[in-house]
Order: sequence, then structure tokens, then C-alpha cells
Amino acid sequence: MNFDALASALSPIVAAVDWRVATPAIIAALSGLIGAWLGARGAVRAQLKKHEAETAYARRALAAALRGELLAYFDIVERREQVKGAETTLARLQMGEDAPLPSLLSEEDEPLPSLTLANDYRSIGTLGPSIAADVAKLASMIGALRSTLISVARGKYSHLAPAGRIDVLERELALWRETKAFGEAVSRRLARVAGGSK
Repeated sequence: MNFDALASALSPIVAAVDWRVATPAIIAALSGLIGAWLGARGAVRAQLKKHEAETAYARRALAAALRGELLAYFDIVERREQVKGAETTLARLQMGEDAPLPSLLSEEDEPLPSLTLANDYRSIGTLGPSIAADVAKLASMIGALRSTLISVARGKYSHLAPAGRIDVLERELALWRETKAFGEAVSRRLARVAGGSK
């Protein structure tokens, strides 16, 4: 259908319309459509802001929980004098004494003592790629240290001669120092995230 045919088909309808009645109705309908569009747009914005606020809160809470666990872990290691015990045994072995490796954990302990990560390891992704990578690396380092201590408690290294025990202790103490320094840096970053910083 071309434009002329459409115009001639609509002209009787246009002529029959009482525009004094139709004009306010058209204006009211257009106002309703615009109002509905603006309302829907506002509702979507409100939902997005609410989602962003909830996501930011969850991110800060996760950072605070991870930092709390990390600080508690380092505090427990210090209070139980685990590093001091390993260093004392190393010194005794280096002086020629036939000392056994110290049992610093139980054989039933877990390599990664983290309730936060155990419940939802994937949630660390909300912290952002860089800090998530560091948290995962730190968790692996702590897990490696604790796995060795659990193996000691289970007697895995009991067959080693003093030189072998010295090697185990030196390697684990070096890993501990690296883990502690890295953990303190990660803890500071988690504190900033928990406080609302990037």
C-alpha cells in the first residue's frame, strides 16, 4: 500500500474524530507511557545501585574475614611457639645432637585452616584478580607448610638421618619466613579492601 492509498483510507477516520476529546486522551496516553518508561528506568537504576552496594559490602566482609583468619593463624603459630620449636630443634641438630623433628601439629589437622575459604573458595574472585591471586598463593603456601607438619606428626620423616632432618627444617623455616612476609603484605591489602579502598 502506497502513501496516497493510506492517506485516502485514513481520511474518513480523521474527519470523524472529535479532536477536542481525542487530543486530551492522546496527551494522557503519551504522558502515561513516558511516566511508565521513566519509572521503569528509575526502578532498574535503583536495583543496580542496590546490587552494587550489596556486592561492595560482601567484598568488604570477605576481605575482613580472610584478614581475621590470617591474623589469627599467625598469632596461633606465635603463641604455640612453633617457629621457635623448629629453630631450637634445628640448632640442636646442627650441634650434632640426634634430635627428632618436633611435632607441632596433630596428624588429624587440616592443611588449610580456613573456614572462609573452605565454605566458598570461589568467592575470593570478588576481591579482584590481583588480590584473589595473592590470597590463593598465600593459602597454598600455608597449606604446604601445614602439610609438612602433618606429615611429621604422621611419622613420614622419622626415618631421616640428622642431615635430612636439618634439610627439612631449613627448607620449612625459609618457607615460613617467606610466607610470613607475604602474609603481612596480603593482610595490609585486605585491610584496605575491608575499609572500602581498592
